[in-house]
Amino acid sequence: MRLIAGYIPFAALCLGAFLGGLIAVIIGIPQWTLAIPGGLIGGYFLSRLLLRRTYAPDDSSEAN
Repeated sequence: MRLIAGYIPFAALCLGAFLGGLIAVIIGIPQWTLAIPGGLIGGYFLSRLLLRRTYAPDDSSEAN
């Protein structure tokens, strides 16, 4: 599980940059102006969200 969690930030940044570039091509703006940096920032926050869910404590494993 740790190995997979180590790749989550990288995969989220790549996905964010790809989607940012794709949106830039669709709406017709230069890719390096706002879309790819915006995608990288969005990917960063997506990776933080995914890591928070991955390492969130499980309520069902609490001892009574």
